[in-house]
Amino acid sequence: VMLQYCTEALSKVMPSALATVLSVFLLIDLVIALSLAAVKIKNLVFRRFIRDRSIHWKYINSLLSAAIFFVGFCVLGSFFGYTNSMNRVLFGSAGLLVAIFGFAAQPVISDIVAGFVLGWSHPFDLGDKVALGKSGISGSIRDITILDPSAWTVNLLKCRRGTIDNVKIISARSNSDGFTFQNCEDITVKNSFVRSWDDSLVVKGYNGDVHRITFDHCTLWTDLAQSCEIGYETRAKVIEDITFSHITVLHSFHKPVISIHNSDHARVRNVLFEDIVVEDAQMGEGDGTPYLIDLTTTESVWSATLKRGTIDQVTIRNVQVLSGKKPAIRIWSNDENSRIDHVDISGLTILGEEITGFDQLPCEMSPFNGEEIRFTDGE
Repeated sequence: VMLQYCTEALSKVMPSALATVLSVFLLIDLVIALSLAAVKIKNLVFRRFIRDRSIHWKYINSLLSAAIFFVGFCVLGSFFGYTNSMNRVLFGSAGLLVAIFGFAAQPVISDIVAGFVLGWSHPFDLGDKVALGKSGISGSIRDITILDPSAWTVNLLKCRRGTIDNVKIISARSNSDGFTFQNCEDITVKNSFVRSWDDSLVVKGYNGDVHRITFDHCTLWTDLAQSCEIGYETRAKVIEDITFSHITVLHSFHKPVISIHNSDHARVRNVLFEDIVVEDAQMGEGDGTPYLIDLTTTESVWSATLKRGTIDQVTIRNVQVLSGKKPAIRIWSNDENSRIDHVDISGLTILGEEITGFDQLPCEMSPFNGEEIRFTDGE
């Protein structure tokens, strides 16, 4: 009706063909202007009445903008007779094809939609402010999923007082370490999942000390490298109070589940590995090593210092290997000045067998090790 009215009005002052074209453009401009005005009003309402600036409200805000433009598109469509029977047949057939394709390609489409939502909603922008705690730098990462990263995924450098909760990482790319913490203090990771093509949980020290790092209630699938690792880069003076607890390793195909590789000069001390379940132990595949536990102070390709460090006061408690290969243990001090000492192992069960001594497993023990490396009753 609007298109017809505009055309008749303009036909009085110009040829009818030109009047029709001009009417179409005027109506398109009107619909676009009204849509933009509606979005502007909606944004003003959000800024005035919605004080919450969380990602959820930003997402709702973006969905409302999309809905406004969709309604405008439908209005434009009504101008051109999209309700006749032929168009209904065409749109119905196209809808059926889209439904079939969508059902067959759900994983791909879900990734595309997720990327579109992030790109549309802009949960954060350049210039956004980060709140700092009164007692120091603090922050949190929560409730996100990261798919197919091609580098270290969650990489914290010189961070303090942080919490990572319910973060899921899935990658089949090389060098896709899961959680990597360098020179950090008071960081906790909990309730998270990692499937990686490199170290899953790893602590490193470059040019600053490392204190109080905790990984708790995490599930891992480690296709390559280590599952719970400290090293190899250990150039800090001290790396201490590190905890890996309540860890489930679904599969470990390549290198150790529990490892400290002190290949620089750090003093690594007060480390706890507790309540770890390995459901499928396949360490040693490819160019990997067959160790369940691997503690070393030897040089590596990542070493940057001539002096080797020490490892002291390590507790490994309540570790179970449910299936897979029977693994080995290596505890290897480089020399008498870089000793590993005070290592207590208790509650170790491998393939249903309770392990109470090093003679029950293939073991590699350095002659430079300290005297307090032993199996205990856990008390």
